[in-house]
Amino acid sequence: MGLHRRNLGRLLVGVLATAGIVLANAFVPDDAGAAPPGGVKDVAVVGVSLEQCCIKATFKNKGTTTINMQNLKGEVFKDGAHLLFLAWQDVTLAPGQTVEWRGHEESRLIGSHLIRVVVDSKKVLAEVNEDNNSMEVTLGCQLPAAAHAPIPIARKPDLKPVVKFHLVQEGDDAAGHFKKITMKVLVRNTGTADAGISYVKLETQMRPEQSQYVAASPIWLNGVPAGEARETGELAYTLRNPQRLYVRATADMYDVIDELDDSPEDNTATGAYPEAPLHR
Repeated sequence: MGLHRRNLGRLLVGVLATAGIVLANAFVPDDAGAAPPGGVKDVAVVGVSLEQCCIKATFKNKGTTTINMQNLKGEVFKDGAHLLFLAWQDVTLAPGQTVEWRGHEESRLIGSHLIRVVVDSKKVLAEVNEDNNSMEVTLGCQLPAAAHAPIPIARKPDLKPVVKFHLVQEGDDAAGHFKKITMKVLVRNTGTADAGISYVKLETQMRPEQSQYVAASPIWLNGVPAGEARETGELAYTLRNPQRLYVRATADMYDVIDELDDSPEDNTATGAYPEAPLHR
């Protein structure tokens, strides 16, 4: 008894179905070697890698007919667990064309992980080859510490001096007109941490008699809490017309405190008394 090959194929499918065997997405050619109606459909995962520690996958149309990727769905699995779904908008692949999918922050990997990417996970497309619909690779990435570690907040003191004068007495004596004043230095801590014990450097000059600063003894300062200010002890001076007292004060003169800003401009202040020449 002779059977036409078309009938033989249909008979074979019927026999297998009767036996409880299901052929997924299979087709039986009407003639040996002939393609199914509409051409051969085959979309494959051809690459899985990392780009800046985020997952990247490449898909290719290996069939002979154009495929609308918008109709397909995909999935990404990490270490066997579902990570995210894939979807495409307005993407069609002609035969032989490829398309890349790049994940964002949700696909970022830290350390080594087993990644599996699946295309057409819902089996919407009747393909000639379902074996190339997924790819499984082990990928690893370690971000630079600065990229994922919180930026530490610097907690340091920052000392800023201010020179202050106080008139104690003004009058006349046998030598002429005089002013007796006291001078002290106010040191503010504008930083975010307390400052310990330090010394203030004090330099003075009196014009017109002196043209160079003269260094006085270091002034002890018993610490300054963050956001507060402390004053040094007072020094007394007697000025006679036309003398003026010029002062330069430097906080933390021995540089023992680690400050937010250790520059001389930040740690130094100047002052003069009186602001204008003395007049009787």
